Amino acid sequence: MGDAKKSILIIEDEFIIAEDLAVSLRQQGYQVAVAFSDLEEAIVLSRQTLPDLILMDIKWQADFEWIKIANTVWEELGIPVAYITACSTDNLKALGVLRDTIFCLQKPYRERELYAVIEKALKKKRGTKK
Repeated sequence: MGDAKKSILIIEDEFIIAEDLAVSLRQQGYQVAVAFSDLEEAIVLSRQTLPDLILMDIKWQADFEWIKIANTVWEELGIPVAYITACSTDNLKALGVLRDTIFCLQKPYRERELYAVIEKALKKKRGTKK
């Protein structure tokens, strides 16, 4: 399913969740990096590693700073973002944070949904300016 040449940066504040997700993605052939850092460090790591996709848990960001990351990595680097969230997609649409370069995976999710979102986002990147 995954392409070994495709890399994913996971931004997640819960170690066990991040590691489980990383193991699953590695088993599918993706290269995976994990950030347990603050938002500015996540942007720096994005610039350093230039992943093909960022998977970002947004439940821990109450101040909407995660929008800054998604916009920054897309505008500067052409990297699409997939939010992993307990928020409803409708709520995110109402906030105006979903667009054609930002994807959403609602918790709880099934693995096949995760991989479908990843593949959709990676296809989006293939046609970008990066």
